[in-house]
Amino acid sequence: AGRPGSAGGDLLEAARREYRERWPDRQPPTALEAIVGELAAAEEVPADAPRDLGARRLEAVRGQLAARGIDPGRLRGSVRRVPLVEAAGTARVEFDLQP
Repeated sequence: AGRPGSAGGDLLEAARREYRERWPDRQPPTALEAIVGELAAAEEVPADAPRDLGARRLEAVRGQLAARGIDPGRLRGSVRRVPLVEAAGTARVEFDLQP
């Protein structure tokens, strides 16, 4: 990661550009993770964003499983009303597969 021409290098350069646009008078950190962390901390996230993200993920997984021949009527899933697991660093979608 971070080599010119590599995917990591492209991501790092994009993050640096975004950082400089937001804070032109500050030097961006050298690590991609540090840049992303600062940018993320500065973003205001709407209160319903985690629920909306969960609903989109649920529908994406449901669509992929249905495309593989699983009857969508058997797929029961819902988005929690509590903060998503992502707050703890682990992303997941939960389903109850009915007989």
